[in-house]
Amino acid sequence: MKHFFCTITILLLCVFAASSQSTRKFALETVEDKMENSGTPYNPEIVVQEWHNGGSDYISYCNNGKYIFSVSDSDVKLWDSKTGYLIRSFSDRIKYPKNARIAPDSSYFVYENEANNIEICDVKTRKTITIFNLFSISSDEKATAKFAFSSDGNYLAMSYYDKIVIFEAHSLKRKYVLESTEFFYAGFEMDFSQDGTYLTTIAIPNSEDYQKQLGQFINVIWNVKKQSVEQVLSAQKDRFVTAVAISKNGKYNALASAEGNVFIFDLQNKTWLNMFAAGNSGYLVNSMDFSPDENNLLTVDALGYVGLWNIQNGKQIARRTPTSLEQSMMYFGNAVIDSNQFAFTNYHGIEIRNLVVLLKSMLV
Repeated sequence: MKHFFCTITILLLCVFAASSQSTRKFALETVEDKMENSGTPYNPEIVVQEWHNGGSDYISYCNNGKYIFSVSDSDVKLWDSKTGYLIRSFSDRIKYPKNARIAPDSSYFVYENEANNIEICDVKTRKTITIFNLFSISSDEKATAKFAFSSDGNYLAMSYYDKIVIFEAHSLKRKYVLESTEFFYAGFEMDFSQDGTYLTTIAIPNSEDYQKQLGQFINVIWNVKKQSVEQVLSAQKDRFVTAVAISKNGKYNALASAEGNVFIFDLQNKTWLNMFAAGNSGYLVNSMDFSPDENNLLTVDALGYVGLWNIQNGKQIARRTPTSLEQSMMYFGNAVIDSNQFAFTNYHGIEIRNLVVLLKSMLV
């Protein structure tokens, strides 16, 4: 009899283990169903993921903050932002994804592959939607592509060495071409206002006189629909612009310098709003993102310090201090902010923090 009960117990444990494994696999694919059925949404204060070998180059929120899209030099992945679960990986079909960016509705992503082709991939089917050669758009042999979507999902910008081409995101038809003889882009970062009216970029002046006047790396803001330059900004005495961001409604533009300073420009009134030192000990600011309400700016510097700033008074609201190991790595991370949480990358992976908890536990 004892043997019988032991046998039954073992069988039940095996069934339970198999069921748990099956549930876990199911949960990775259908996170929303699992959360809805549980009755108690899981909203962790912090999630740390070992997600990419050697860290990640870029992350962004998509699908109204439901997912986080991550990019490394060997893979792109999609994560659930509330649980940290991996939704999908493309490591088996993509070898070297350059500068991948995902559409705001998370339906597809675009990247430059190892053959210098621009490839657009469907997230759900994992199949290529379309592919075309980079040099069919730019004839310059130095060309490399950077991408940016407007947050309303209507426009896709591709910047090259000599121009920026704006596509209708859904049809992939060329809509506008932004180019100037005064500066070039060399594949630097870009950021759209929500409706695609403004596009802020990093550019290089095309003449020595212009470089002496404004600096080696400058901030150019385009009025996309007019196909004209709205504003040219410099990092003033710092000379090098290292990161740019534009607020949701295009009211404010932020540029960061190699000296760790952040400059806020009021784009509507065409005047400087504020300047503050966001880089710890003068280290450069690598990434910035405006909060959806346009009141705050999230920054991350080359040492891994993450700061949340009030753009009106330039005061730091909260900060995350990196470990000594993270500081020694000098890892150039990326940070993004949503309505109720923020995320940033470090050498180990990603950290996702609840914004309310941040403000309670990480106050300056």
